[in-house]
Amino acid sequence: MSHDAQPNLIAYVVSPALRMRLVPAPASRAWMEATDVRFAHRCLPLLIANQSGWYLLSEHKLRVIWNGGKTLDSLRIEHLEGERPYSAASHFGHGILTFSLPYLFRTSPGYNLLIRGPANHPKDAISALEGVVETDWCPATFTVNWKLTRPNCPVVFERGEPIAMLVPQRRGEMESFRPLIRKQESDPQTLDSYRTWLNSRSQFLKDLQKPDSAAVRAKWQKNYFIGKMDKASGVDEHQTKLHLQSFKESDAAAGVVAFTQAPEREKILADLVVLENFVDHATCDRLVEIHRRFGKLEATSDNGVPLVGLRSSDPEAFGIVKRVLMSIQSLITDRFRQAVACDHTLVCALTAGGYRHALHADNAMVVCPQHGSNAEHLVRVQCSCTNIRIAPNHTPWRTHSALLYLSDEHTGGHIVFGDGPNVYGGIYRKEIIPTRGLLVLTPSNEMYFHQTIQVKSGVRYSMNSWFTNDPKYMNAGWLVDSGATPGCR
Repeated sequence: MSHDAQPNLIAYVVSPALRMRLVPAPASRAWMEATDVRFAHRCLPLLIANQSGWYLLSEHKLRVIWNGGKTLDSLRIEHLEGERPYSAASHFGHGILTFSLPYLFRTSPGYNLLIRGPANHPKDAISALEGVVETDWCPATFTVNWKLTRPNCPVVFERGEPIAMLVPQRRGEMESFRPLIRKQESDPQTLDSYRTWLNSRSQFLKDLQKPDSAAVRAKWQKNYFIGKMDKASGVDEHQTKLHLQSFKESDAAAGVVAFTQAPEREKILADLVVLENFVDHATCDRLVEIHRRFGKLEATSDNGVPLVGLRSSDPEAFGIVKRVLMSIQSLITDRFRQAVACDHTLVCALTAGGYRHALHADNAMVVCPQHGSNAEHLVRVQCSCTNIRIAPNHTPWRTHSALLYLSDEHTGGHIVFGDGPNVYGGIYRKEIIPTRGLLVLTPSNEMYFHQTIQVKSGVRYSMNSWFTNDPKYMNAGWLVDSGATPGCR
């Protein structure tokens, strides 16, 4: 097979703040090393299975305890080592531990990706859940999930421990097999080979009982290991070890970005979700009324009113906000396969001729050694330096950003995506006109630099919300279960 014909497994870095190494799975396991005279290493099928994929390694040490319940808080997660943001969270309830990944995986056409637990890597009181994703076309990320099996039994994941194994599979290949059951007499050649092996095996086991026999000196039969079951010639394509290629870390993965390594325009736009009538007009009016009661209309800010305080000041309004957040959270789960909860939400008001949101991304910034990190300045000077890097900003834990427009009795105030600095400008441009009930939802990363055009007349009201997969930044007031939401799409 030529190099050009080799299938690809690409890991696009979509959450730079999360760290998770990708390595070929090794042949050995700790429990195998601990067996007497390492006898487990004599089992070639075991060794080959161990190496049949790539590991995703945890960058954190964490301890999880499940109390046996069904709710999200029935699973307690304690992060013992490693820096924020954290990838582990309780999202589905029922004792399921969910890891968010920093990668969008893509395979060559016709290949799926099996996401499974690390092969032959038993772990007490917890079991890895498996999934198969059509990664040759799917623009969504996925999560890795483990199911705890015994209540009140602490489970620890060490730093550097594999949390998943990635195994590409050609789609439809298994379905092409024709399973058959036949009598052994129908294939004399296979039957003869089987009988020869059986006799050899029986004799070897008998000889193990004889001191100083050849079997005792050999200790174990190596026929299968060497790919030669009898005196006949061996098997040409026999494998005793796999040689999976390591992921080649591009400049983008190392924090230095080149234009050719940016995701395709179609992928970016597929994750820019724009939904009309996400909430009804009555809900919009109720949220605007909250700002009119508690907010200000000044020209020097976006006049944000944090909404978590409504729990005590207006419980009915608090319930409305919570249901809206529930719908957005469910949408993120469906579209992005991410386990998240709300970090912060507020109602904002932009006034005519006043404050506008400058060009920025919500969890990262572009840093150029020559031109600095101010996004609008980088655009003005047309920075095209190749040694830029992506760095976390002041809120690197945020994974998704949601803007819900509450009014349309104004002009201007449009939001514009795609005018980012350096390689993040020119891939796409999306200008969205605010209308009442319109939701704009995106990942918070550097592919979604955005800014607002100044309001020309009237007041633009919006509900701005950010979501995270880091339990330390999940606002306890907004930890909600998924479900039907009255008034929301």
